[in-house]
Order: sequence, then structure tokens, then C-alpha cells
Amino acid sequence: MKGFVIKDDDSYIIREPNIKDGLAIYRLVKKTQVLDVNSSYLYNLIGEHFSKTSLVVTVDDQIVGFISAYFLPEEPETLFIWQVGVDSSMRGKGLAKKLVRGVIEKHKDRIKRLHTTVSPSNVPSNKLFDSIAKEYDTTIEEKVFLETSDFEEGHEEEILKIIPIKDR
Repeated sequence: MKGFVIKDDDSYIIREPNIKDGLAIYRLVKKTQVLDVNSSYLYNLIGEHFSKTSLVVTVDDQIVGFISAYFLPEEPETLFIWQVGVDSSMRGKGLAKKLVRGVIEKHKDRIKRLHTTVSPSNVPSNKLFDSIAKEYDTTIEEKVFLETSDFEEGHEEEILKIIPIKDR
């Protein structure tokens, strides 16, 4: 395994994705029934083009969680976390938080702030990013990023969360 790898008591491995992981990530997103499902092609691109800023969690070589992220082109010190998903069988084990921590720590020399968008009704994601802000002893600035009217299918608004990341 090349690249960034975290092992935890040999029960799971957190690593960078590759292009061959795209279909498994796509299937996981569909299975969550809470994340917006994009094309399988896009999840292949995550494994190929965004592998350095994204991570997957595997158990027995099966993907059970992932985080997709990228640095904003106009703000190269801002990491945008796009999606975080964990299989229902693995929820409650802190894997989502470990994925966020992992991507922050991996880029600790570059990252100054974290951006993500979360729908107001997505309680688990809101709690996740509140706990990240608390852990990094910082605050969250929030503002509407996309209104309901910006979506054709009646999607709930998306709130941009801006979390400064302090040196630790």
C-alpha cells in the first residue's frame, strides 16, 4: 500500500483511495441513503484525481467509509470536505471523525481552514463538525451556501461551515 495509511489494531485501515475504489465508494454513497448520489464516473475521479486529499476506510479489504475533499483553487490553504460517508454497520465507532482528523493531519502544514456544507436537518454531520471545531479549539462561521431554489429537485439548503484550523 502506497501513500497515507493509518492502521488501528488491525481491525480497519484508513488509506488513500485509488481509481479501482470508485465503484465501491459509489455503492456506499447509495447505501447510506443520506448522501447525494453522483455518477459512478465521479467517484472514479475521486480515486484518481483527488486521492491525495481523500481517504477510505477498509475492513477485510472492503470499503466501509470514505471522505472526499479538495483544496479550493482560489484559496489553496482551504480544504473543502465534500462528502463523508460510513456504512451503517460501522457507525458509532468514530470513523467519520477519524477520517476528518486524518485528512486534516495529513495536510497540517498547508491547511489553515476547513470548509464543508451541511443541510440543517443532517444532525450527525452537524454534530461531527461541531466536535471537530471543539477538538481544534476553534469556532464555526456559518452562512447559506446554496438556497433550496438553487436545486431543481427540492434539495434542502446547504450551509457553508468555515472552521479555522489552528496549529496544534
